[in-house]
Amino acid sequence: MSVGSVAAGRLRHRVTIQKNGTATRNAYGELEPTSWVDVASVYAEVRQQSGTESTDADRVAERITHHVVVQYREGITAAMRIVWQNKVLNIRHVQDLHGMHRGMLLLCEQDAGEVAA
Repeated sequence: MSVGSVAAGRLRHRVTIQKNGTATRNAYGELEPTSWVDVASVYAEVRQQSGTESTDADRVAERITHHVVVQYREGITAAMRIVWQNKVLNIRHVQDLHGMHRGMLLLCEQDAGEVAA
């Protein structure tokens, strides 16, 4: 395997990449997605990295972070999300592995209570 390539054998999880189809503005003027549209269904390596809990207004919020490795694909941004095993992984950062346009590392965060529709 050459430096920068992604070993196909490690890409064993089927994931769906989605983008925001439409959005509305909330009370703070921020765009909130109202629907998600499938962009692609690809194979990936999904690894859970960490999990944390916090308390906010007497509610426990659990955050789980994942590293998702996929073959390089133009147009993937931090505004998109991954659906994997009925879980929603919000993409927080996109990194071109070794800058060679062969593989991508997507740093994702999952809200434990969020489930794909």
